[in-house]
Amino acid sequence: MTELWRINLKTDAVAGVDARAFCFENNLLGVGWPVPEDAPTWEQYEELSARIYKKVPVACKTLKQRMKTGDLCWARTVHGEYYLARVDGDWEYRGSAPHRNADVVNVRKCAWVRVGSEASVPGAVAASFGVGKTLQRVASDSALLVSKKRFNERTEGAFTYPVEAQNLDLFALLSYEDCEDLVGLYLQAQFGYSVIPSTCRRDTAGYEFVLVHRETGQEAVVQVKNGAVNLSTTALRSPGRQVFLFTSRGEYLGPRHADVTCLSRGDLLSFAASNRKRLPRRLQDLWDLANPAAS
Repeated sequence: MTELWRINLKTDAVAGVDARAFCFENNLLGVGWPVPEDAPTWEQYEELSARIYKKVPVACKTLKQRMKTGDLCWARTVHGEYYLARVDGDWEYRGSAPHRNADVVNVRKCAWVRVGSEASVPGAVAASFGVGKTLQRVASDSALLVSKKRFNERTEGAFTYPVEAQNLDLFALLSYEDCEDLVGLYLQAQFGYSVIPSTCRRDTAGYEFVLVHRETGQEAVVQVKNGAVNLSTTALRSPGRQVFLFTSRGEYLGPRHADVTCLSRGDLLSFAASNRKRLPRRLQDLWDLANPAAS
């Protein structure tokens, strides 16, 4: 069974060596944690790395033991361009000077394709780069299916994953920004608010943007999390303002308050279905991808 991964290609490369470019150009995905031997067996590597690093690095164990030939793995450059690889080989240790300079010594052969900006990447994948381990699985069936499609589109028939048409979880496809856009559009259409564009900044503490009601002038703040993130129903409360909360896979923790509205996935999905043509083009495309029978 094909699984989906993402790797942060951030290594302790020597000055002037781009580990990401090294991997993309050589069709490799890999991590560091070198040992003195140039070509140890896995058993030798376990012994040496445990001695040097006190334990076998988790990323190395994952690369060797959990990742399989045929799996898919995402990576991105420092400029935010995304690449997708099909894993083509088993674990190898490569201790030559170029590999040591790039600090990419624990490797697997792969076939990279350039996908492009975050606009073409499933939201669950983009979100996974913000937190977590060097190498980790992306546990989303929807993201896996879209990743298969992205890989197929860019290999010109040289290799294709079988992909069956099926409905997907829209929120697994949305980026942080997509989810915020959907919530903002919903609140403006359903609750009579207008977004204040200058408040849509990443440095605002606790909330994504501010709204003002078109008739009453009441201020509202909006907190949006696309993922398994719990939200407090009390943290953003302030006299005289409304609070809107949305989490796609988390829970709302705390007592319910009249000035705090907890939005549901169902309400947002129904809004998207009924107002597809009012959505930005990217959201329209993702809605169609998630609901092939309806598009």
